[in-house]
Amino acid sequence: MHRRTFVESLGLATIPSNRLLQALTAVSLPPLLKDYGCSPGSSDFDEFGRLNLGKRPNTCLVILPDNEPVVSAFIDFLKNPSPVDPGQCGPDKPRPTNDKRQLLVVSHATSRGTLVIGLDPTHYSVKSPLTGTEYEDVERAFSTHTIEIPPLLVIDGTPVTSSSTVFRIMGCRIGTSKPVLEKLKQALGGLVPVIAPNHINWISYREVQGSLDCLQYHFEYTTLGTKTRDELLTTFRQKSSDAFTALMSGQSTGVDIAYRTWWALNGSAIPDEKWAQWIPKALPEGSHRYMPFEAKFKQPVNRLPSAPDFTLGEFRTQVDRAGPFVVSGGSAKADAASADARRAFIKPFLEADARFHHPEYPYYARHNTASLDEFLVGFQWYAHGYAPLEKGKMTPDPNLWWGRRLSYSMRQPITDSDQSLIYNYYGDDGSSQTHLEACLTDPARANVKDLLFTTV
Repeated sequence: MHRRTFVESLGLATIPSNRLLQALTAVSLPPLLKDYGCSPGSSDFDEFGRLNLGKRPNTCLVILPDNEPVVSAFIDFLKNPSPVDPGQCGPDKPRPTNDKRQLLVVSHATSRGTLVIGLDPTHYSVKSPLTGTEYEDVERAFSTHTIEIPPLLVIDGTPVTSSSTVFRIMGCRIGTSKPVLEKLKQALGGLVPVIAPNHINWISYREVQGSLDCLQYHFEYTTLGTKTRDELLTTFRQKSSDAFTALMSGQSTGVDIAYRTWWALNGSAIPDEKWAQWIPKALPEGSHRYMPFEAKFKQPVNRLPSAPDFTLGEFRTQVDRAGPFVVSGGSAKADAASADARRAFIKPFLEADARFHHPEYPYYARHNTASLDEFLVGFQWYAHGYAPLEKGKMTPDPNLWWGRRLSYSMRQPITDSDQSLIYNYYGDDGSSQTHLEACLTDPARANVKDLLFTTV
């Protein structure tokens, strides 16, 4: 469905940009800072992102052209809003003290610093095979200035400066990839801070009369082979205990952000019984097990009468992949039964890949490994379509190789110590609750801000 058609089908009026600017500049009072956001992807998450931005107070949703679902089109709108219609603006409300204008981009993202959407149109012509935005794409945008915010840009009568504006990504766990955020800040011109979540960024429109967003813990264990439920219970309980012991002794370096955040909000290791609740008995590869979560809200929210239980809890067993990597002569080893033989075949191609020798952010570091050799042995290696679960299901390509490992993960909503959800709620009736936003602006929440988000 066309994005504008999608918005209009929900009863959200699109506003011509010239009318929007007239409305915003018609008053003589000091300008109210407006946030602007876009969510140009095509998944459910992106559609929920558009709905969220359209309900968010003091925010205008920017509908990008269908042929330009890229960050540069959003920056172009900010520089000259006339070519693009903003979709819908949320209600005007008083902003918290010290609040800054936010320029928001919603996109699927990963802890490796990747985004599903492109930064500029060249992304879709220079990437072969086509993959999401990664560090090298941000470097290219920096060198070509395609997403640079002009130094004298004024929006709604207020100059864009580090004291007035932040650029914010709403995408899962990309905040843990600090080198990407730092390079993105440079590519944006270095004028404004960049902020992104360290955890799963959950957005939904299914259960409430309005939009709800929150953050989720992501507890993960990766392995080359399948594990039993008992093995997973032992592993996760030990990881939690080790993290708690380190944090008790003041050693936070190397402790996963999920465990550090749990400790900060709860003051304890994760109870053993929690893991037993979170890990289901059946663990087939590729499964998503959604677990109802009876949300304890800090204030009442308007639920849909037919809404199902909130499924904020989730267990996943899935293949975690690295790549793809283009090789030559792959047919000689694509069918090799020996994992060592396939690994030996791919190694020289990885060694020749400049990304593994990047001085600021080598490719292996993006996968939380300390060297190319550690990265290499941390995956099983297969040509595209040759892995046991892929054969017969896709067109094979012996010259396109992937690293594969099994990921077991739990996603659980982040709550305060009283088990109440930390969330934002934007109601269809214009009401709003901004408990998650408060973590960015309220000095009383400064202790969790840098655990929930990374700012550069």
